Parts: sequence; structure tokens; C-alpha cells
Amino acid sequence: MRKTPTLVTGVAALGLLAAATLAAAQEAQLNRVADGGFESGFVSLSLPAGARLPMFSGGWASRGSRTPEIIERPGGYQGARALRVASRPDDPLLLLQDLPFNGAGFGLRLAFRVEEGSQTIRLLTDWDRRDPAGGQIAFAVTIHPASLTFATPGGQWEIPADLAAGNWHTLSVLADPRSGVQSIDLDGRQVLALPGVPAQRPATLLLGGADRQSGSFLYDAVEVVSLVDLEIGLLREAGVRLDPGARGALLGRLDAVVMALDRGAPALALPELDAARTLLGWSRQRTLADRDGTAASQRTAALIAEMERAVDSLIELIEIDAHERGSQR
Repeated sequence: MRKTPTLVTGVAALGLLAAATLAAAQEAQLNRVADGGFESGFVSLSLPAGARLPMFSGGWASRGSRTPEIIERPGGYQGARALRVASRPDDPLLLLQDLPFNGAGFGLRLAFRVEEGSQTIRLLTDWDRRDPAGGQIAFAVTIHPASLTFATPGGQWEIPADLAAGNWHTLSVLADPRSGVQSIDLDGRQVLALPGVPAQRPATLLLGGADRQSGSFLYDAVEVVSLVDLEIGLLREAGVRLDPGARGALLGRLDAVVMALDRGAPALALPELDAARTLLGWSRQRTLADRDGTAASQRTAALIAEMERAVDSLIELIEIDAHERGSQR
């Protein structure tokens, strides 16, 4: 049953976070998708239609009798190349890449161009490697020339859209488990705030045809980033303003956090985050303000307070992840 979409009115700050953090992730090379720009020529593995899809990370795999086609200049949204996926009802060509994710929160961004028909973009948390329709959806959107149909763990929604053939469009999604909201931008404009963030971390990204769909699309500039990675990246950036000793200690703690998360041990990350919190509170706001009322000291105090809030948010994210892992055992 389709629900009325919630228009974005009071989530401007969330939208700004989406734009800022996705840009920061790109600069910091936090993208979990390999070859998402398709500049290197790409699909490493092709399987016949109906074949069971293997675990496949570090690149793209495809399933279908048709072959994905690299489009040379001027086809690309960015750079020289893009990827054409032509799917039919009897041959729903799929592209997939498994994601080395460390948390349920995520950001997704890509560019697409409709040539004809409809296709679907999906982030799945779990499935049987055969029929993606049986997988657990973290996020999905079916793109029609005149509408978009979104699905999250909270339900399904449809909105009108003008996606005429021949034009590039961008889609951005930011899913935050703290708010329980997926904020969606189309062509740089906020369009929806949808309830329903997955309880499990995204595992696989799929592009292309779904059941009974026929379409031909171009894809380019695909990015999927972890919200935990984004926040760690922001903390690293803020840490450059600390003195060298404090900065080195902070970076060491954050490296340990990343290592623990990537090994699937969020409980081990928490002590490192606590240590990072202590380091970020090394010069306390009140002490600075009492010692020196200059504008420079006030700016430093505000920076420290901002970093402390960021660490609080990061700890909350990882505690959510640790709780989810415990409940699945």
C-alpha cells in the first residue's frame, strides 16, 4: 500500500548535512563502491540470467544475457565514460557490488540518465543471492520517466517527477539511524524525508532491471558511504586544528575505531571513542574562556564544543550498531 510522501519542510539541516558530508566523503575517499565512475572499463564478472550471484566486492558483477556497455565521451556524467544497462522483462540485467559496511547509517549518491522504460536501484541488507526481490531492503527506488517509487523498511511511496529521456539527473540519500529518517535529494533539491532506516547494515548495491521491467539507463558517479565513516572523517578534519601531540593521539584513537568497526567489533570501538572524547576535551571550554576572553580563544572553545558534540553523535551511532548486533545473536 502506497503512502502519502512526507515533503521536506523541517529537515533543512539534515539536507545540508547530506550535501556537506557526501562532499566530505568524496574528498576523503570514503566511497565504498569500487569503480563507481566507470572510468576503468569495469565489469569483472558476468553470469548467465538466473544464476546464483556470488559474494562480490571490490568491483562489479553482472547477471543477464545482455552485456553492460561502457559509453565513451560525451556519454559520461563525470569524466569520459558512463555505463549503459539495457534490461528486458525476460532478461532483467543486474549489476551488483557487495559493500564492506560498518554501520546501518549510509549515504548514497549517483547520476542516472533515462533512455527508455524503468529500472530499480536497491541497497539490500540480506538476500539469498538469487532473486533480489526476496532481499531485505535498506533503500530502493524505481525510476519511471514520469515518477519515482521509493521503498524503505518503513513503507513505500510514489511521487511525480519529470525525468525526460536524454537528461542526466542526480539522486542523493542520507539514512541516519538516530533520526530514523532517510532524507532524499533529486537534482540537488530536497524532495522527501522518509521514515525507516534499516536495522542491519547495507550489504549489497544493485542497479538495473527488476521483475517485469524493461528499460535502458546510463549510470555514473556512484557513491555509497558509511555514516560512521563520515563522522570519523569530520573529526579527523577538525583535529588538524589541535596541537601536534593531541592531533597524533586523536588520529591514533580514530584509526583504532575504524579498525574495530571494519572487523565487526563495535564494542571494541567504544573504549577508543571514549579516549578520543577525553582528548578532544583536553582543553576545556570553561578553562579557555576564563583564562582568556579573546576572540581566538572563544573560537577555539567553540571548536572544542563542536568536536565534543560530534564524538557524542559517533558514540551514539556505534552503540546503536552494537545493540543491533547483540539482538541478532
